[in-house]
Amino acid sequence: MMPIKNLAKYSRDKLGGTMKPFNKNLSIIFIIALMFILSACAMDKNDENSDINKTIRSNKIDMIVKNLVVSNSQSGKKDTMMLEVEMEFKNNSKSDYGVGAHDYKVKDKDGEIYIAYAMEPDNFGDVISPGKSMKGTGYYEIPKNTKNVSFIYQPKKESLAEWNLTVPDRKR
Repeated sequence: MMPIKNLAKYSRDKLGGTMKPFNKNLSIIFIIALMFILSACAMDKNDENSDINKTIRSNKIDMIVKNLVVSNSQSGKKDTMMLEVEMEFKNNSKSDYGVGAHDYKVKDKDGEIYIAYAMEPDNFGDVISPGKSMKGTGYYEIPKNTKNVSFIYQPKKESLAEWNLTVPDRKR
């Protein structure tokens, strides 16, 4: 009979019922893998209500919000932050199509509308040739504690597309 203090070092072999030494390295690898899996699940829950990577087609243009980044406000206002919306476009029409950050608006839960930050020279804007793609980032100054927004494609008076987005907590 094995002393109880040594019992924890052994595991039962399923086939023969014999006792074999338990591999510490295997258990450490298993615990690390489990931590990665659980942390990935936690990250997915934060974005499960977000339309990141959702393709919306309007006027034969595929539009995708690829990523959101929060950075410090460029205006110097302490109660605001800069929401950077990274997008991709593909022109599936037979003619040139112009898109720009000023065609999009951010709307918060209170219905307040925020337009592209005019002082940001890196706001996207270009004409996309038929069959071609484009990537770009739009910059929108929003209140600091904003958690969820609607991102609206509104090149004229009518809204043509809308994404529901969860604003990330971390800042660049």
